[in-house]
Amino acid sequence: MLTILSILCPPVAVLATGQPRAAVKTAGLTLLLFVPGVLYARREVERYTVCRQYEPVFRAMGA
Repeated sequence: MLTILSILCPPVAVLATGQPRAAVKTAGLTLLLFVPGVLYARREVERYTVCRQYEPVFRAMGA
């Protein structure tokens, strides 16, 4: 869902991950040119997804 949102409206997708500063940066990139905003939003959404996916593993390791 966030992947599709990052293509349609990049700042909203990054804001949905709980990163307001990154959302502002994404909005700036999206206003500058659409493609850099989409690429940056996709990166941030992927980072959020991976961190959420492996959070229990990191917690179990004690890190």
